[in-house]
Amino acid sequence: MAESLSTVGLLNVQLAVQEGDDGPTVYVLEANPRSSRTVPFVSKATGVPIAKLAARAMAGESLAEIDAAEQIPEQPSVKEVVLPFDRLPDSDPRLGPEMKSTGEVMGTADSFGAAYGKAQIAADNEIPESGTLAVDGDWPAAVIDEFTEYLDAIDPDDLDAALKEGRVDFLLSTERDSLRTAVDEEIPYLSTEASARAALAALEAGAEADGSLAGVDVAALSDRPTREENWG
Repeated sequence: MAESLSTVGLLNVQLAVQEGDDGPTVYVLEANPRSSRTVPFVSKATGVPIAKLAARAMAGESLAEIDAAEQIPEQPSVKEVVLPFDRLPDSDPRLGPEMKSTGEVMGTADSFGAAYGKAQIAADNEIPESGTLAVDGDWPAAVIDEFTEYLDAIDPDDLDAALKEGRVDFLLSTERDSLRTAVDEEIPYLSTEASARAALAALEAGAEADGSLAGVDVAALSDRPTREENWG
């Protein structure tokens, strides 16, 4: 594919594999330059048009002629993955070493927690600030305790039924079956301790603001405060 596309540099290929009676069928979802996601995010986060500057350099301009200033943002930004499990029936929602995302969204705010909360809203996995919490799998007790400051923890006899009946508003799980049901029922969920701790930071940011992340402020990227300064 790289040779056919006359690619110079690294290529990122997304594949989907469907099992069938005659064996697996491999589908190519996309093939793009390896920097096609990172560069736009860094450009938006810093306010520096990296791809435009690189194109000018490739066209023959020197760095001195381009005379671009490095910028450091005053606000943190979070890049969150958009996962395709709702479009791939019976797929495993658990995360592993392989790349499973088919897109990304971005949240920017005055704090990491608020930025993470905004990114979750954009990824259609909004963290509820009230309602019920169900836990499936092995989770640190301290994390669960902190969530119960915002959500009511429940321990249903039949978690699958509780998810399908709408008795669960948020799920923390490391188990395939409950995660798959949460995807099918469009219930917000997280499956790693790191993401759970980030969600707690988001809930804290919402509580410190106006009591809710639903009313997050929206601003143009060009209006975000930055300062000109060399990195490092």
